[in-house]
Amino acid sequence: MFTIEGQKTVWLATRRFAGKSRLYSHHPATDKSTPTVLQISRSNIYRFGDPNFAAPVFRDVEWTVTEGESWAVIGTGSKEKTALLQTLLGHLRITPPPPLPKGLFPFLSDPPRDPHTCVALVSFAHRSRAAGGAFYDYTSRYGAVREEDRITLRESMFGEYDFLNVQPKGGRVKTPVEIAQEKVKKDIFEDLTSRLGLSSLLDLPLIALSNGQTRRARIVKAILSEPDLLVLDEPESGLDVNTRPILLKVLRSLHETRRPRIIMGLRMQDPVPAWISHVALVKGGTVMAGAKDKILTMHADHHAGESEHTTASSTQSYLQPGLDHGKPVVGMKNVNVSYDTRKVLKHINWTIREGQRWHLQGANGSGKTTLLSLLTGDHPQSYTQRGDSHLEL
Repeated sequence: MFTIEGQKTVWLATRRFAGKSRLYSHHPATDKSTPTVLQISRSNIYRFGDPNFAAPVFRDVEWTVTEGESWAVIGTGSKEKTALLQTLLGHLRITPPPPLPKGLFPFLSDPPRDPHTCVALVSFAHRSRAAGGAFYDYTSRYGAVREEDRITLRESMFGEYDFLNVQPKGGRVKTPVEIAQEKVKKDIFEDLTSRLGLSSLLDLPLIALSNGQTRRARIVKAILSEPDLLVLDEPESGLDVNTRPILLKVLRSLHETRRPRIIMGLRMQDPVPAWISHVALVKGGTVMAGAKDKILTMHADHHAGESEHTTASSTQSYLQPGLDHGKPVVGMKNVNVSYDTRKVLKHINWTIREGQRWHLQGANGSGKTTLLSLLTGDHPQSYTQRGDSHLEL
């Protein structure tokens, strides 16, 4: 059984860039030379279509990632951070461009490999509703739970893998090498889904899963595609406090074995994992890259006074008297939500008054989104509370 902790010393994997099977050690390589993973040297970064005399998105970027380093890109705002990460996928223009033949990713130059297939980005960064003007219809999510013909998590995200299908595809007899490769990937899949708490969710409707559960599945899917470099933008966003350390442990194990290498995107308020050695701090069109302690200390010293002022102002705003005596704007009494025999919310009692600020907290799949959809009237069962159940908005 494959485990990320290293119970297997050697494992076989198929690499897309070569179209062949290669034997990999499950421990970090001990090459005398230290390859460069990523390199941007004194370059400006522009949006495609912008002329060179336009204001760049980032100016004078100097960023080098060396094999063995663990990097996080931290942004004071999600937009700039995500823009820098998208630059790694060619979505923005680097001027002057990294020189060929090594290019932006020197470690992919020997043997030559295509960054479009070897570098993957999975983003969980928040996109405001106002930015796109789109309205999210919760009724489509909850209405679909009652349908008989439902696409499961297994079918939706992992349907292309033969080892997960009830019926094999095509009926073609597989070669011994293909069978061995499939067995290894199946072990990897089962290990990851077990560690991330997805095993029991594989045959549930995808649309019924929580945001955090779906995000974990997207990370597993990205790992199974076997990129050489996996960029995860805000991977902890939407995960409950118990799942975050488990995910970080998995990512650390993968990065240390370079299967795949990991670069994380974090918000300023996110704790930086202890195993991260370097950070690229993105703010105001600039990128400060270097050792974690040095960069974070420089940023903290520069903004110490500003933080103290902000904290004091925020504290005063929360200490307003009389918040328990405002007019009720939401009243829940013995509210229940269920789908057939499956109970999602049970006997909820909650009053929200004018001027109050609430923080809704709970594990992934505990019903937070369902509860919020009741408040907004988007859930069909907002209007079907019966008996001694009561909901006032």
